[in-house]
Amino acid sequence: MSDKHPPEESGTKAIRHWAVEDRLGIWKTLEDVPPRLRFENLSEAFYHDEPWTAFLDEKDLAESTAKKYHRAYTCWQEHMDSYDRHHLLPDPEHIVSYFNWIRHRSTPYQRNEKPTKIVTLYKGYFISINGFFRWLMIHAEYNHLYSPVYMAAARDGIVREIWEGEYYER
Repeated sequence: MSDKHPPEESGTKAIRHWAVEDRLGIWKTLEDVPPRLRFENLSEAFYHDEPWTAFLDEKDLAESTAKKYHRAYTCWQEHMDSYDRHHLLPDPEHIVSYFNWIRHRSTPYQRNEKPTKIVTLYKGYFISINGFFRWLMIHAEYNHLYSPVYMAAARDGIVREIWEGEYYER
């Protein structure tokens, strides 16, 4: 990680827009969420349509950006299929394992076996997945009352590193 510091640590104007803890809402961890409201207890049948399409339609992305979003989402679906879990109903642990998987998998685009850089994870995968789960939270018809991405980023590990890396790399 860079030796740069968040604003309040560096003595500059204290801006906390980057702090994931400020975005969590009333439930800070999955254990805080009442069991009946956890995604594991929601029905897959609830999702009669594919919200990903509606999400992309609202974003009106450039073609190259839409391709990045599609790649991230396709990988996300593949990852959740490996858990036999609906891709719209993850736990924070699924988010962590997804980014660990993406970071260490080999692809036709990689010429060596180095882990994927944090900035690449952020720009190529995190922006779209985080944005999508944020979008689900503000659309009441999808019944997403918490963000598994925020919960994963609030703990130590790869997702927090990606979350913080975006701010450190600027």
